[in-house]
Amino acid sequence: MAANIALKELAVRDGLTGLYNHRYFKEALTVEVLRCNRHDRGFSLIFLDVDHFKVYNDVNGHPNGDLALQSLGHLIGSRLRGSDILCRYGGEEFAIILPEITHELSCNIGEEIRQQIENHAFDCEESQPGGRLTISLGIATYGRDGKDGSTLMEVVDKRLYKAKADGRNRCCCAD
Repeated sequence: MAANIALKELAVRDGLTGLYNHRYFKEALTVEVLRCNRHDRGFSLIFLDVDHFKVYNDVNGHPNGDLALQSLGHLIGSRLRGSDILCRYGGEEFAIILPEITHELSCNIGEEIRQQIENHAFDCEESQPGGRLTISLGIATYGRDGKDGSTLMEVVDKRLYKAKADGRNRCCCAD
């Protein structure tokens, strides 16, 4: 029994950060949409990406990049509620599901996370453009921006790319 629980945990966790993985995120998003459809509730979705992370890895090496990703996961998680779901989406991308929250409040949380990362002293960050390790975020909210997972993911992805195009180290909550 304990072995089965351990295997299940390994199947849904990212090996580097210990956060939930991409597979778990997809399942959790589906469940959250179904729950909100049934109970007329809302949630927000945040995608975030580390700015210029390839530069960080190229200059400082992948072991330092791994340490930075672990630190990022810890810092982001420290700002979230117990009911929030933080996942490593892939590479240097993270996804957050924020149940039962307004769009305005999720934008405030996203901005707080962005500032927290910008103000944190990461090892070797002086090699980054601007001398800081930073993140860009896109945010979408169920109901306001769509009522299914694929639409919300399209919107949040579009906003993440807008944050990048507008200069990085930004939180984009609207088109």
